[in-house]
Amino acid sequence: FHLAEYPLTGGSPAGIPSGIDADFAQMSALGYTTVRTYYSNYYGYDVAPIAAKYNMQLYLGVYMTNETWYQSQVDSAVNAIKANRKTVKAILVGNENVSPYGPYTVDFIVAQMNAIRNRIKNETGLNVPVGTVQRTTEWLRQDVAMLRLAANADVIGVNIYPFYDANSDPTNPLASLKGTWQALVTVYPATKLRITETGWPTAGTPSLLASQNVPSFTNAWAYYLVLLSWMEATGRWQSEDFWYAMYDARPDEQLPDALDYHFGLLTYDGQVKVAPKIPSTGVPSSHIPTPLPSSPPPTASTTITVLDPPMPPATTQTRVHGATRPPCLPTTFVTVVTLVALVLH
Repeated sequence: FHLAEYPLTGGSPAGIPSGIDADFAQMSALGYTTVRTYYSNYYGYDVAPIAAKYNMQLYLGVYMTNETWYQSQVDSAVNAIKANRKTVKAILVGNENVSPYGPYTVDFIVAQMNAIRNRIKNETGLNVPVGTVQRTTEWLRQDVAMLRLAANADVIGVNIYPFYDANSDPTNPLASLKGTWQALVTVYPATKLRITETGWPTAGTPSLLASQNVPSFTNAWAYYLVLLSWMEATGRWQSEDFWYAMYDARPDEQLPDALDYHFGLLTYDGQVKVAPKIPSTGVPSSHIPTPLPSSPPPTASTTITVLDPPMPPATTQTRVHGATRPPCLPTTFVTVVTLVALVLH
Protein backbone atom coordinates (compact mmCIF):
# COMPACT_ATOMS: atom_id res chain seq x y z
CA PHE A 1 0.00 0.00 0.00
CA HIS A 2 2.87 2.37 0.67
CA LEU A 3 3.90 2.71 -2.99
CA ALA A 4 2.97 5.88 -4.83
CA GLU A 5 2.28 3.57 -7.78
CA TYR A 6 -0.36 1.57 -5.91
CA PRO A 7 -3.88 2.72 -6.82
CA LEU A 8 -5.36 2.90 -3.34
CA THR A 9 -8.14 5.17 -4.51
CA GLY A 10 -8.55 3.85 -8.05
CA GLY A 11 -6.37 4.17 -11.08
CA SER A 12 -4.03 2.22 -13.31
CA PRO A 13 -1.73 -0.33 -11.66
CA ALA A 14 0.80 -0.08 -14.50
CA GLY A 15 3.48 1.43 -12.26
CA ILE A 16 3.35 -1.36 -9.67
CA PRO A 17 6.20 -3.48 -11.12
CA SER A 18 8.64 -0.56 -11.09
CA GLY A 19 7.56 0.36 -7.57
CA ILE A 20 8.05 -3.18 -6.25
CA ASP A 21 11.37 -3.38 -8.08
CA ALA A 22 12.52 -0.20 -6.33
CA ASP A 23 11.48 -1.67 -2.97
CA PHE A 24 13.48 -4.84 -3.53
CA ALA A 25 16.45 -2.85 -4.79
CA GLN A 26 16.38 -0.81 -1.60
CA MET A 27 15.90 -3.81 0.70
CA SER A 28 18.73 -5.64 -1.02
CA ALA A 29 21.03 -2.62 -0.72
CA LEU A 30 20.23 -2.44 2.99
CA GLY A 31 21.33 -6.04 3.45
CA TYR A 32 18.04 -7.87 3.79
CA THR A 33 17.86 -11.41 2.51
CA THR A 34 14.29 -12.63 3.08
CA VAL A 35 10.87 -11.05 2.66
CA ARG A 36 7.41 -12.23 3.57
CA THR A 37 4.55 -11.09 1.34
CA TYR A 38 0.80 -11.40 1.83
CA TYR A 39 0.17 -11.76 -1.91
CA SER A 40 1.84 -13.72 -4.68
CA ASN A 41 0.94 -11.02 -7.19
CA TYR A 42 -0.42 -7.50 -7.06
CA TYR A 43 -2.92 -6.63 -9.76
CA GLY A 44 -1.49 -9.57 -11.70
CA TYR A 45 2.16 -8.54 -11.39
CA ASP A 46 4.14 -11.42 -9.86
CA VAL A 47 6.49 -10.76 -6.94
CA ALA A 48 8.83 -13.75 -7.27
CA PRO A 49 10.65 -12.70 -10.48
CA ILE A 50 11.47 -9.33 -8.92
CA ALA A 51 12.76 -10.92 -5.72
CA ALA A 52 14.84 -13.35 -7.80
CA LYS A 53 16.39 -10.43 -9.68
CA TYR A 54 17.86 -9.21 -6.38
CA ASN A 55 18.73 -12.68 -5.04
CA MET A 56 16.24 -12.31 -2.22
CA GLN A 57 14.17 -15.14 -0.80
CA LEU A 58 10.44 -15.16 -0.15
CA TYR A 59 7.90 -16.54 2.21
CA LEU A 60 5.34 -16.05 -0.52
CA GLY A 61 1.78 -15.29 0.50
CA VAL A 62 -1.38 -16.53 -1.16
CA TYR A 63 -4.10 -14.08 -0.21
CA MET A 64 -7.38 -15.88 0.47
CA THR A 65 -10.54 -14.32 -0.88
CA ASN A 66 -13.90 -15.44 -2.24
CA GLU A 67 -13.40 -13.25 -5.30
CA THR A 68 -12.41 -14.69 -8.66
CA TRP A 69 -8.85 -13.33 -8.51
CA TYR A 70 -7.99 -15.86 -5.80
CA GLN A 71 -7.16 -18.32 -8.56
CA SER A 72 -4.52 -15.93 -9.88
CA GLN A 73 -2.93 -15.93 -6.42
CA VAL A 74 -2.64 -19.72 -6.53
CA ASP A 75 -1.39 -19.70 -10.13
CA SER A 76 1.31 -17.14 -9.35
CA ALA A 77 2.50 -19.16 -6.36
CA VAL A 78 2.78 -22.32 -8.46
CA ASN A 79 4.48 -20.44 -11.29
CA ALA A 80 6.95 -18.98 -8.79
CA ILE A 81 8.07 -22.50 -7.90
CA LYS A 82 8.40 -23.44 -11.56
CA ALA A 83 10.41 -20.38 -12.55
CA ASN A 84 12.16 -19.31 -9.34
CA ARG A 85 12.40 -22.33 -7.05
CA LYS A 86 15.47 -21.05 -5.20
CA THR A 87 13.65 -17.81 -4.44
CA VAL A 88 10.64 -19.29 -2.63
CA LYS A 89 11.37 -20.70 0.83
CA ALA A 90 7.73 -21.44 1.60
CA ILE A 91 4.17 -20.57 0.60
CA LEU A 92 1.87 -19.13 3.26
CA VAL A 93 -1.85 -19.51 2.62
CA GLY A 94 -3.98 -16.94 4.42
CA ASN A 95 -3.22 -14.49 7.22
CA GLU A 96 -5.24 -14.12 10.45
CA ASN A 97 -8.33 -15.45 8.71
CA VAL A 98 -9.40 -18.60 10.58
CA SER A 99 -12.85 -18.52 12.19
CA PRO A 100 -14.24 -17.23 14.43
CA TYR A 101 -11.86 -14.25 14.06
CA GLY A 102 -11.75 -14.65 10.28
CA PRO A 103 -14.20 -15.97 7.66
CA TYR A 104 -12.64 -19.37 6.90
CA THR A 105 -12.96 -22.70 8.68
CA VAL A 106 -9.96 -24.82 9.52
CA ASP A 107 -11.14 -27.45 7.05
CA PHE A 108 -11.31 -24.90 4.25
CA ILE A 109 -7.81 -23.55 4.92
CA VAL A 110 -6.44 -27.10 5.13
CA ALA A 111 -8.08 -27.89 1.79
CA GLN A 112 -6.45 -24.84 0.17
CA MET A 113 -3.01 -25.73 1.56
CA ASN A 114 -3.32 -29.32 0.38
CA ALA A 115 -4.54 -28.29 -3.06
CA ILE A 116 -1.57 -25.95 -3.57
CA ARG A 117 0.93 -28.45 -2.16
CA ASN A 118 -0.42 -31.26 -4.35
CA ARG A 119 -0.56 -29.11 -7.48
CA ILE A 120 3.08 -28.10 -7.03
CA LYS A 121 4.06 -31.72 -6.52
CA ASN A 122 2.10 -32.88 -9.57
CA GLU A 123 3.37 -30.12 -11.87
CA THR A 124 6.97 -29.88 -10.70
CA GLY A 125 7.76 -33.02 -8.73
CA LEU A 126 8.93 -30.79 -5.87
CA ASN A 127 7.99 -30.84 -2.21
CA VAL A 128 7.60 -27.22 -1.16
CA PRO A 129 6.72 -26.16 2.40
CA VAL A 130 3.17 -24.81 2.57
CA GLY A 131 1.73 -23.26 5.72
CA THR A 132 -0.56 -20.60 7.10
CA VAL A 133 -0.36 -17.58 9.42
CA GLN A 134 -2.79 -17.03 12.28
CA ARG A 135 -2.97 -15.01 15.48
CA THR A 136 -1.51 -16.20 18.76
CA THR A 137 -5.05 -16.29 20.18
CA GLU A 138 -6.19 -18.93 17.71
CA TRP A 139 -3.04 -21.08 17.85
CA LEU A 140 -3.22 -21.20 21.63
CA ARG A 141 -6.86 -22.29 21.69
CA GLN A 142 -5.46 -25.80 21.43
CA ASP A 143 -8.77 -27.16 20.23
CA VAL A 144 -8.92 -30.14 17.91
CA ALA A 145 -9.47 -27.98 14.82
CA MET A 146 -6.39 -25.79 15.37
CA LEU A 147 -4.26 -28.83 16.13
CA ARG A 148 -5.42 -30.27 12.82
CA LEU A 149 -4.55 -27.03 11.03
CA ALA A 150 -1.05 -27.15 12.51
CA ALA A 151 -0.63 -30.83 11.62
CA ASN A 152 -1.42 -30.04 7.98
CA ALA A 153 0.92 -27.02 7.84
CA ASP A 154 4.62 -27.32 7.08
CA VAL A 155 5.03 -23.80 8.47
CA ILE A 156 3.06 -22.58 11.49
CA GLY A 157 3.14 -18.80 11.19
CA VAL A 158 2.27 -16.87 14.33
CA ASN A 159 1.93 -13.11 14.74
CA ILE A 160 3.18 -12.01 18.18
CA TYR A 161 2.81 -8.42 19.41
CA PRO A 162 3.84 -7.54 22.97
CA PHE A 163 2.75 -4.02 22.00
CA TYR A 164 -0.90 -5.17 22.02
CA ASP A 165 -0.60 -7.33 25.15
CA ALA A 166 -2.61 -5.77 27.99
CA ASN A 167 -0.55 -7.72 30.51
CA SER A 168 2.87 -6.83 29.14
CA ASP A 169 5.38 -4.77 31.09
CA PRO A 170 6.26 -1.69 28.98
CA THR A 171 9.78 -1.78 30.41
CA ASN A 172 10.20 -5.46 29.50
CA PRO A 173 8.26 -6.33 26.32
CA LEU A 174 10.48 -9.34 25.75
CA ALA A 175 8.87 -11.09 28.71
CA SER A 176 5.56 -11.06 26.84
CA LEU A 177 7.11 -12.50 23.68
CA LYS A 178 9.02 -15.16 25.63
CA GLY A 179 5.89 -16.20 27.51
CA THR A 180 3.91 -16.50 24.29
CA TRP A 181 6.70 -18.40 22.58
CA GLN A 182 7.04 -20.85 25.46
CA ALA A 183 3.30 -21.50 25.37
CA LEU A 184 3.51 -22.18 21.63
CA VAL A 185 6.45 -24.58 21.76
CA THR A 186 4.72 -26.67 24.40
CA VAL A 187 1.99 -27.40 21.85
CA TYR A 188 3.67 -27.22 18.43
CA PRO A 189 7.06 -28.30 17.02
CA ALA A 190 9.55 -25.45 17.27
CA THR A 191 10.95 -26.49 13.88
CA LYS A 192 7.62 -25.59 12.25
CA LEU A 193 7.02 -22.34 14.12
CA ARG A 194 7.90 -18.97 12.61
CA ILE A 195 7.25 -15.52 14.02
CA THR A 196 5.63 -14.10 10.92
CA GLU A 197 4.94 -10.68 12.40
CA THR A 198 6.26 -8.77 15.36
CA GLY A 199 6.94 -5.07 15.68
CA TRP A 200 6.41 -1.82 17.52
CA PRO A 201 5.12 1.48 16.08
CA THR A 202 7.47 4.44 16.08
CA ALA A 203 4.71 7.06 16.46
CA GLY A 204 1.01 7.46 17.23
CA THR A 205 -1.02 7.16 20.42
CA PRO A 206 -1.18 4.04 22.61
CA SER A 207 -3.64 1.32 21.68
CA LEU A 208 -6.75 0.94 23.83
CA LEU A 209 -5.85 -2.76 24.03
CA ALA A 210 -2.64 -2.01 25.97
CA SER A 211 -2.48 1.66 26.88
CA GLN A 212 0.70 1.20 28.91
CA ASN A 213 2.71 0.56 25.73
CA VAL A 214 3.77 3.80 24.08
CA PRO A 215 4.50 4.06 20.34
CA SER A 216 7.86 5.76 19.87
CA PHE A 217 11.11 5.39 18.00
CA THR A 218 12.96 4.72 21.25
CA ASN A 219 10.59 1.97 22.36
CA ALA A 220 10.57 0.35 18.91
CA TRP A 221 14.36 0.44 18.88
CA ALA A 222 14.55 -1.10 22.36
CA TYR A 223 12.14 -3.90 21.45
CA TYR A 224 14.04 -4.64 18.28
CA LEU A 225 17.34 -4.97 20.12
CA VAL A 226 16.00 -7.25 22.84
CA LEU A 227 14.35 -9.34 20.14
CA LEU A 228 17.74 -9.81 18.50
CA SER A 229 19.28 -10.76 21.83
CA TRP A 230 16.53 -13.33 22.43
CA MET A 231 17.04 -14.82 18.99
CA GLU A 232 20.75 -15.16 19.67
CA ALA A 233 20.18 -16.73 23.08
CA THR A 234 17.63 -19.24 21.78
CA GLY A 235 19.53 -20.23 18.66
CA ARG A 236 16.97 -18.66 16.31
CA TRP A 237 19.54 -16.34 14.76
CA GLN A 238 19.38 -18.18 11.44
CA SER A 239 15.61 -18.70 11.54
CA GLU A 240 13.07 -16.97 9.33
CA ASP A 241 11.33 -14.75 11.86
CA PHE A 242 9.87 -11.51 10.57
CA TRP A 243 9.69 -7.89 11.65
CA TYR A 244 6.58 -5.97 10.65
CA ALA A 245 7.07 -3.96 8.47
CA MET A 246 9.57 -2.57 5.98
CA TYR A 247 7.65 0.61 5.16
CA ASP A 248 5.15 2.84 6.93
CA ALA A 249 1.66 3.04 5.49
CA ARG A 250 0.83 5.82 3.07
CA PRO A 251 -0.85 8.84 4.71
CA ASP A 252 -3.87 8.51 2.40
CA GLU A 253 -4.52 4.88 3.35
CA GLN A 254 -7.59 4.48 5.57
CA LEU A 255 -6.46 2.80 8.81
CA PRO A 256 -8.19 2.50 12.20
CA ASP A 257 -5.57 4.19 14.40
CA ALA A 258 -2.78 6.73 14.03
CA LEU A 259 -0.21 4.19 15.22
CA ASP A 260 -1.07 1.87 12.30
CA TYR A 261 0.76 4.23 9.96
CA HIS A 262 4.10 3.89 11.75
CA PHE A 263 5.20 0.24 11.95
CA GLY A 264 7.76 0.60 9.17
CA LEU A 265 11.50 0.48 9.44
CA LEU A 266 11.44 3.20 6.79
CA THR A 267 8.93 5.93 6.08
CA TYR A 268 6.29 5.23 3.42
CA ASP A 269 8.46 6.97 0.81
CA GLY A 270 11.58 5.00 1.72
CA GLN A 271 13.35 7.50 3.95
CA VAL A 272 15.46 6.43 6.93
CA LYS A 273 14.02 7.00 10.40
CA VAL A 274 16.69 8.71 12.50
CA ALA A 275 17.16 7.82 16.16
CA PRO A 276 16.76 10.74 18.59
CA LYS A 277 19.61 9.28 20.66
CA ILE A 278 21.57 6.05 20.49
CA PRO A 279 20.97 4.01 23.65
CA SER A 280 23.46 1.60 25.14
CA THR A 281 22.30 -1.79 23.88
CA GLY A 282 24.23 -4.66 25.36
CA VAL A 283 23.87 -6.41 21.98
CA PRO A 284 27.22 -7.76 20.75
CA SER A 285 28.71 -5.27 18.30
CA SER A 286 29.50 -8.12 15.93
CA HIS A 287 25.77 -8.29 15.16
CA ILE A 288 25.36 -4.64 14.22
CA PRO A 289 25.53 -3.80 10.51
CA THR A 290 27.43 -0.91 9.01
CA PRO A 291 25.44 2.34 8.75
CA LEU A 292 24.07 2.89 5.29
CA PRO A 293 23.46 5.95 3.14
CA SER A 294 20.33 7.84 4.11
CA SER A 295 19.22 8.37 0.51
CA PRO A 296 17.42 5.26 -0.76
CA PRO A 297 16.85 4.53 -4.42
CA PRO A 298 14.10 6.65 -5.95
CA THR A 299 10.71 5.13 -6.62
CA ALA A 300 9.11 5.99 -9.95
CA SER A 301 5.66 7.54 -9.85
CA THR A 302 2.93 7.20 -12.40
CA THR A 303 -0.38 8.78 -13.33
CA ILE A 304 -3.25 6.46 -12.45
CA THR A 305 -6.65 5.95 -13.98
CA VAL A 306 -9.65 4.03 -12.66
CA LEU A 307 -9.60 0.23 -12.75
CA ASP A 308 -12.49 -1.86 -11.44
CA PRO A 309 -12.39 -3.99 -9.40
CA PRO A 310 -9.09 -3.29 -7.65
CA MET A 311 -7.07 -5.96 -5.90
CA PRO A 312 -6.20 -5.36 -2.26
CA PRO A 313 -2.98 -3.54 -1.49
CA ALA A 314 0.42 -5.17 -1.19
CA THR A 315 2.07 -6.02 2.07
CA THR A 316 5.51 -7.41 2.71
CA GLN A 317 7.56 -8.31 5.64
CA THR A 318 11.25 -8.74 6.39
CA ARG A 319 12.96 -11.41 8.35
CA VAL A 320 14.82 -11.06 11.60
CA HIS A 321 17.93 -12.77 10.44
CA GLY A 322 21.69 -12.45 10.83
CA ALA A 323 22.58 -11.26 7.37
CA THR A 324 25.71 -9.13 7.65
CA ARG A 325 27.36 -8.26 10.94
CA PRO A 326 29.87 -5.42 10.57
CA PRO A 327 31.23 -3.96 13.80
CA CYS A 328 29.74 -0.55 14.42
CA LEU A 329 26.80 0.90 16.27
CA PRO A 330 24.15 2.29 13.92
CA THR A 331 22.67 5.74 14.11
CA THR A 332 19.43 4.93 12.34
CA PHE A 333 16.76 2.30 12.92
CA VAL A 334 17.20 0.83 9.47
CA THR A 335 20.85 0.00 9.99
CA VAL A 336 19.93 -2.13 12.96
CA VAL A 337 17.06 -3.86 11.27
CA THR A 338 19.30 -5.12 8.50
CA LEU A 339 19.44 -8.14 10.77
CA VAL A 340 15.74 -8.82 10.44
CA ALA A 341 13.61 -10.41 7.78
CA LEU A 342 10.94 -8.03 6.58
CA VAL A 343 7.28 -7.82 5.81
CA LEU A 344 6.65 -5.63 2.78
CA HIS A 345 3.61 -3.38 3.13
